[in-house]
Amino acid sequence: MSTEAHEQAPAPEEKSALEAEAGSANTRQRKTSPGIGMLLLCLVFAAGLAYLFLMGLSLKESQESLLAWQRQAEQEKAQDDSRIPDLQQGLAAVQAEVAGLRQTLADQQGQDSAFRAGIDATLDTEVRRLEQELNRLQQNLRSFAAGDNQSVLLAEAQSLLRLGQQRLLQAADIAGALQLYTAADKILGQFDGSGIFVVREALASDLAGLRALPTIDVEGLYLELGAVSRQLGTISVQVTNAQSLADAGTDRTGPDGGYLDAILDRLDNYLVIRRRDVPVQPMLSAEQGFQIRQHILLRIEEARLALLQAQPGIYRESLEQARILAQDYLSADSPEKPGVMRRLATLRDTPVGIDIPSSDRGLNALDRLLANAEQQTFAPRRENP
Repeated sequence: MSTEAHEQAPAPEEKSALEAEAGSANTRQRKTSPGIGMLLLCLVFAAGLAYLFLMGLSLKESQESLLAWQRQAEQEKAQDDSRIPDLQQGLAAVQAEVAGLRQTLADQQGQDSAFRAGIDATLDTEVRRLEQELNRLQQNLRSFAAGDNQSVLLAEAQSLLRLGQQRLLQAADIAGALQLYTAADKILGQFDGSGIFVVREALASDLAGLRALPTIDVEGLYLELGAVSRQLGTISVQVTNAQSLADAGTDRTGPDGGYLDAILDRLDNYLVIRRRDVPVQPMLSAEQGFQIRQHILLRIEEARLALLQAQPGIYRESLEQARILAQDYLSADSPEKPGVMRRLATLRDTPVGIDIPSSDRGLNALDRLLANAEQQTFAPRRENP
């Protein structure tokens, strides 16, 4: 028993060796744990440095992109500033032209009033003259009531020829003059005699010259120009306002997308993007559109006045200017515009000025005949059996 117990109990030297080995293991364990912690800390620090480096690169790219946009915006703003004086000069020229048009309109209205006053005075004079002529004819009728109907008819023919001559000189009314001359020739055809033959021969020459002339419907043209003017007043004028257009193809996303959007929205207030494949439309304000419309209507009124005054050059020039302005500035979306443009071109090409030849030969011959009426007698024309 004692021998077995002695064998199972460790010796003191072995016990010391075991304790020393256990202490060495604990010491190695304590030395290894701080090394691993330091390694993990270094890895975390390196990862942080890498993240900060990447963030710095992204921020640098964003700053460079922003600087590039800023330089481009400054260049475009400088270009716009360089165009401002030209636009101001153009605006001043348009304002000067508008002032001139207003003055022209005022002068034209004054001329129109004077022309109407002149027409009224001429009509009053003509009415008084006709009244005097009527009184003279009535007196002649009473004086020749005993049977001298010949002098009354010749005086009537003379009045008709004189009225026809006035229609030609004052209004270039060829159709009216032809009717009056024809009526006078019918009266003269009721008599025989060498003197009447000479008068009718001269009157036939006048009638032949008038029939060879084209007939101009002055009243119809005047009314048609008025209708065109009213129709032009219903067609709208192209009024375009400059608007800021956003660049749809620009990608505004990024790390600082909100800041870039604010910068680009700010730049849109200074930039206007236009497409080169679309025709340039004139930019007019509402006031300028009204002035353009008044200019067109003024040209129409000038053409009407030139028509009444038998001035073909001014008539055609005024209608051509009105047609060009209407073509350039009136809205192309209006369905009435093509028809109005065709009517303006037709009216412009219509002849309104005709050189009327001398048509007073018959009147002069009749005046000479009536001056010598006391020495001549005229027999009524005999009807053929």
